[in-house]
Amino acid sequence: MSGAAGTGQVRGRVVPVDPSTVRTPAELAVALSEVKAACGLSLNDIRRRADDFVQRSVPHAVPLPRSTVGDICSGESLPSPETLRMFLIVCGVAEDTIDGWMAARVQALSKIGPVSGSERVRTADPRNLGVHRSIQVDLGAEGLPVYVPRDIDAELRTAVTAAQGRGGFVLVKGSSSVGKTRALFEAVKAVCPDWWLLHPADVAAVRGFADTPVPRTVVWLDKLDPYLTQLGRAGVPAGAMRALLAAKLLVVATLWPDEYIPRIALPTPGQDDMYAEDRELLGLARIIEVEHTFSDDERRRAESLAADDPRLRIALDTSGADVGVTQVLAAGPDLIRWWENADVTDARQCCGKAVITAALDARRLGATAPLTRDFLIAAAPAYLSNTQQATAPPNWADQAIGYATTKLHGATSCLTPVAAGMGQIVGYLTADYLHQHARQLRSTEWLPDLVWQALVDHHDDGEDALRVADSAEWQAAPRYAELLYQRHADVPYAVWRLKNLLAGQGRIDEAIDTLQQAEDAGHGSAARWLSYLLFQEGRFDKLRQRADAGDKYAARRLTSPLPSQGPLDDLFDMPRQHARSETIAAAQRLIASLTDLDHTEDGLPNGQ
Repeated sequence: MSGAAGTGQVRGRVVPVDPSTVRTPAELAVALSEVKAACGLSLNDIRRRADDFVQRSVPHAVPLPRSTVGDICSGESLPSPETLRMFLIVCGVAEDTIDGWMAARVQALSKIGPVSGSERVRTADPRNLGVHRSIQVDLGAEGLPVYVPRDIDAELRTAVTAAQGRGGFVLVKGSSSVGKTRALFEAVKAVCPDWWLLHPADVAAVRGFADTPVPRTVVWLDKLDPYLTQLGRAGVPAGAMRALLAAKLLVVATLWPDEYIPRIALPTPGQDDMYAEDRELLGLARIIEVEHTFSDDERRRAESLAADDPRLRIALDTSGADVGVTQVLAAGPDLIRWWENADVTDARQCCGKAVITAALDARRLGATAPLTRDFLIAAAPAYLSNTQQATAPPNWADQAIGYATTKLHGATSCLTPVAAGMGQIVGYLTADYLHQHARQLRSTEWLPDLVWQALVDHHDDGEDALRVADSAEWQAAPRYAELLYQRHADVPYAVWRLKNLLAGQGRIDEAIDTLQQAEDAGHGSAARWLSYLLFQEGRFDKLRQRADAGDKYAARRLTSPLPSQGPLDDLFDMPRQHARSETIAAAQRLIASLTDLDHTEDGLPNGQ
């Protein structure tokens, strides 16, 4: 089809709309409504045509549900770039005019006010954005210490300035408490103080904002890892990040090295690429690294400012080759001493140390959500001797939690309470600096049974449960893994892992029952997995029954070659001494191997 500049032809008729005249969201909605009217298609027609494009794997094709088309034509919502392009193509608008419509969408977006929850950069409180509270010397000194210019400032501000003009993703990488977030905040505040700042709550919020971005917005992610791929959950797609950058927005974040390195490493040949999306997303970033300690130049700059800030003076006098100025300011070393050097003869301190250790162990094995008081009380005795338990006072739990939440120098504590409303605490989080230290120190320590049971009984976060269950398999505690997988059997990944666990123990009938229950509950993948398991175990009578009942997967299995020792058996026989990452990798290798054997229907579907 052809069309005059600024117009498109639909079914041989010229659409009476020039997209270059569109200025507001309301005008865009009216224009799209006129396109729909001119093409003569109903909402169902548009949906069916879009589905046909998707089924034929046309590049960039996306579904167009009736509700979506209705919303963009009525002005209830603005279309994403993908939705707008698909709508125009389905309606038959000439391709050489689509760029004009995309420009109209950008113009309409520019008239939208700030998204809910955003604020001006210049009014943002850096402590709400992830900047650590500082040690206190003078009573009432609540503000941040004076900012010591860092060696990376010039590079960082250049990157932010460039991104301000054309859109960009700036990522500051470094260990905990080295000043990443403070340096990033100072750079953003210096370069674009009047921009809007949005701190999205989760992956879904990022994706939603990418669909309808607001110009001149800083998307503040700070710790990037919650927005990346996690076990059982996809992270922010690289496509969503590209949409943000195409809208000329500034995206900023920080990341620890041990979260970055596994995600950029290329997978071993034959393994599923678990972090492919993360690697693509990180490839869009301008990465700037922060050193663990101050350089000589940074120390000289700090010395010149210390006279006006006694906190900085203390940090300079206390820091050294192993502990940096920023870590001292955030009370990091004191947290370690408070935990490791607790007096074992003092009930408050030894019980407090036990509570802290239980929390640190839980987090390193996958429990990242706030840990409840009930969990801490149930798990702490595992780290106390018989004598310490016997001589603990009746209010030992209150004393222990009081010790664990004591603020050191007014800055931070080993455990920080998380509010559930006024005067209510939902749970406790461990300090990042202490977690990083303990994760290395206790990496080979096995969790006591009492702590596993406490996690099963008192930690019910869904995503955490899957990570903890996988860790239980690694630590040769399969009964706790089984309990956690059973509790979350509404999640396909949990069903898949539970099936493997049961089959690996020779409990084939229970594995079959698990899959049948999942199938009855509506899990689309359960029928595939069940047919494969029956095939592997030689249950051909059961396969024939299912095939006769219309199960296409069972029918397909009956025409396959007889099973032999292969990748499924390898997974079932997987040694328990493998590290947790190897456990997950083995599962991914299974999926890749099944694909190689033309058993793609047996793999765990993406996003499930």
